[in-house]
Order: sequence, then C-alpha cells, then structure tokens
Amino acid sequence: QSDGLQLVKTEIAIMKKLAHQNIVTLFEVIDTDDDSLFFVMELCPFGPIIDLDKQKRDEEKGLSEVKARNLFQQIVLGIEYLHFNEILHLDIKPDNILYFENPELVERPICKIVDFGISEPFQASGDDTLRKFTGSPGFLAPELCSPGAAVHGKMVDIWAMGITLYSLLCGLLPFQDEDPLELSEKIVNDPYLVIVWSVVIQRVLVPAEFSRDLKILLNRLLDKTPETRITMSELRNDDWLTNYGEEPLPDESMNLLAVEPPSEQEIDQAFKSLWSFATVFKAISKFRSGRKVSAMT
Repeated sequence: QSDGLQLVKTEIAIMKKLAHQNIVTLFEVIDTDDDSLFFVMELCPFGPIIDLDKQKRDEEKGLSEVKARNLFQQIVLGIEYLHFNEILHLDIKPDNILYFENPELVERPICKIVDFGISEPFQASGDDTLRKFTGSPGFLAPELCSPGAAVHGKMVDIWAMGITLYSLLCGLLPFQDEDPLELSEKIVNDPYLVIVWSVVIQRVLVPAEFSRDLKILLNRLLDKTPETRITMSELRNDDWLTNYGEEPLPDESMNLLAVEPPSEQEIDQAFKSLWSFATVFKAISKFRSGRKVSAMT
C-alpha cells in the first residue's frame, strides 16, 4: 500500500475510536469501485446551531447569552477532547456543529461537532504545526491570511471558536466581504467589531447590553496575535463561560480521555468495500425472507 493510503486509513481508524458526547460518532467508511469514500455517521437531525444565511435573510437577532453559553461550553469540551488526543479540526463553524436534540423541546440540547474533512493529526507528539493552510473564509485566523512563521493549529481552532461564538450572539460574522482578498485584509487589519458595541455596523446593531465579561472573552478569543490568544486551559475557567463558577465545566479528568492508538487490524479494516456491504445486505434480506416463509407455513 502507498504511504498516502496508509495515512488515510490510520486517520480514519483514529476517528472511529473517538468517543465523546460532543463529537459525532463515525460508524463506518465505505469504499466504492471508483474510490469514493462514504462516511456512515451518527444522525444529528435538528440542523446547525444557527443558520447564518437565514439570520441574514430574515434579519433575526442572535441567541441569548444563556443559550449561547450552553452551546459554547459543549464546543469547548469537544475541541478540548480533540486537542488532547492531538487532532485539529480546522473547520469550526456553526454549520459544522449540529443539534443532536431538538432545541425547541430541550432546554439545554446536546450539540455535536461534525465534518472532519480537513482535520489533521499533530505532525508529531506535542507538535500542532499545520501542514496545510485551509478552512472556511469567514472563520480563518489572521495567521492563516498572512502566513509567515509556523502556524499552530490549536490557536487556529480557538480563533474559529471565537468567530462561532460571535456569530451565535450577533447572528452575523464579524468580518465580511464578497472578495476573498478583501476579507483576508479585514481579518488581518480591521479592529474587532466587538469593541464598538453601540455602533450600527453593516446595518446590524451590535447589542450594547452584552455583559462586560462576555466582551472580554470575545476579545481574547479574537486576539489577532496567536501567542497572546486565550488558551484552552484558560478558556475552561473563564468567568463568562462558567457563569462565574455557577456552571463549571466537567473536570479535565472526566473530559480528557485518551484514545488508544488503533491496532494494525483496525487500520487495515478502516474502510470496507461497497461490494462486501452489498453481500451482507443480501444475506440479511434472504434471512428475513426465509423467516417470513417459515412463519406462514
């Protein structure tokens, strides 16, 4: 097998072993005759935690601080778990965080992080330097827009978490432009929109009533300098996130469970051929048909 195929199989085998309430479960990967891969994943039927296109179209406001806090706590726990197991998501955004429970019926609905299409493992143990620069335009960290020195994936994920929190609260992205180059310029050089809380920006009034500690957290998440951006260990103890200690996150020992490295057999069987699945389905169908005949005779 080529090194590339072996790397893909290893990454898939690792993804199958992830087990966290806020990470979507990967059940199986099916390989078709034309070498397409289909991922069979846990169903999250209630859609993204916020639909920014709908918010813009209907001119709706964002979520309350209480609802946003509940969702953001879960995002923090899921990403903390990934980083502990040396996996970078690299495409954190509301579209990739789905409700597992109905938000209309459940007060604190569970949400799950999905879409690991561009995620990557650490280059080496303890080394989160990125091998590739990628992501969704409105969520790119400044260091990805003007790369020079090594870019560290954990800080890239934390920036995207900040953009996600902002969009949950305000119903829009903080940096917007149709032109990708202009957007990158804004991300790198424009001041944070969260500083000007009572000013109409892009015809959207940024709520002045947001709490002081929420503003502080947003500014720390959206620090353009990755070296001084908030870290995950600081984030889990943040005043706003924990509601001043009233809603602490689960202890690290409960959240940070190590994923065992996949065995050679698990890597070798990381994905199955469509033909093998078709054979199983036919066998099950025959078995069920036989049972029906037996029941009638």
